[in-house]
Amino acid sequence: MRMSADVRPIFEAMGTIDGLVTAMESDAYADILLNTAIVELKEKFDVVFKAASLSNPEKYHHVWEWGGIGSVPLYYLIKAGKGKRKTVSFSFRQSLKAVPKPDPDKTGIPQENIDRLKRRSIFRFKALVMETGTYVHINPRRAKVLFIPTPGAEDRNGNQVNFTFAKSATINNVGGEAATGAFSTFWTMFWASEAPAYMDEVVKPRVEKMVNNVANKQFESIRRGSASKVKTVIVQPVSALNAAHEARKEMASKDLTTYAQSFERDDEEIEDDEV
Repeated sequence: MRMSADVRPIFEAMGTIDGLVTAMESDAYADILLNTAIVELKEKFDVVFKAASLSNPEKYHHVWEWGGIGSVPLYYLIKAGKGKRKTVSFSFRQSLKAVPKPDPDKTGIPQENIDRLKRRSIFRFKALVMETGTYVHINPRRAKVLFIPTPGAEDRNGNQVNFTFAKSATINNVGGEAATGAFSTFWTMFWASEAPAYMDEVVKPRVEKMVNNVANKQFESIRRGSASKVKTVIVQPVSALNAAHEARKEMASKDLTTYAQSFERDDEEIEDDEV
């Protein structure tokens, strides 16, 4: 039997196309793409939010460690889900630094009184409480009374000292009204607008580049293999052609997933929640 062309390359080419489709539809491939996109979006969020915090500290000071606006965040990202479906949320870390002493220039509290404050407290749930506007009730643990900055307060001699003592205190909006819900609003607006645009402008072209590069590589390999064969008498059973198809399918699928891994990024600060 004489044939004018070897049909094996056709089966291999079809296998390549099937392999690319299989890889793109797999959870493993989607997982790589979405995890990488989340890491890159989180990095972009950090940059944008840092700038917003430095320019508007009264709204965002609470989700940074004391004295660490722009450098020590108390928020972190959580991603959940596998494959093609991912959810992204946030939570807050506990504050680990002692609450700063009052600033005499901002509070009007005499420096000599501030210097007498020896014991320092840690407001562990600072970010969560201030973001939600939850009231706090404070009792002293080791001291007999609390030192409370109080604008306009006077001592027993009628001198303005701007602080009082109390056995307990209940404070509403401890972070200020501007801070309540501010981070949640910023977070929601960013992910609702930036994530879809990022998928269209960055991830989609990246996928197209991956597919084109792998397809071209596979087709060139098929072309070179076909050109080296003598095409005088070619008799191949269908099983052999199907085997060639499956081999190319597996090869193309593996190549595309491996190529995607070259873009993969990791961020130790992002927590995985598989629940």
